[in-house]
Amino acid sequence: MYSQDPYNADIITLSTQSLGNLQLNYHPRQTVRKVITLKLRKEYEDGKFVRVHVNPERHTLIKGFDNAIIAYHIPASNTDQSDCLLKSIESLPTPQNDNYRGIDRGEYTVRHYCIWCAYAKEPFICSQFCKDGEGAKMFMQANSQL
Repeated sequence: MYSQDPYNADIITLSTQSLGNLQLNYHPRQTVRKVITLKLRKEYEDGKFVRVHVNPERHTLIKGFDNAIIAYHIPASNTDQSDCLLKSIESLPTPQNDNYRGIDRGEYTVRHYCIWCAYAKEPFICSQFCKDGEGAKMFMQANSQL
């Protein structure tokens, strides 16, 4: 039988953070100077950052209060899984410039392989997965246990 959590990962839920909030407050094209504001630096210096401690020997899933996955920690000792993930990332096709409705969005280094259903009557597979085709399928198969 398929298990939702084959590694019996520790699950940490952050009650004050969500993936949506992180996406609103950070853009990958921002420079460090813009991201680390004076207010953010002061909060850090005052010890107001939430520190997430993980067991280095166990898998850890970190979720936001919106139940979205923010991070997943794989123990460094699990080299087989880490090597598999790295090799499968390296084998993905080279990403092309993202063009949406005639607007060139530039190069991207992140892929979102997911099923969308917001504002649609039926769920559908994301365009990046479709564009990467067989490479995306091989990536998902190689990392199915993760």
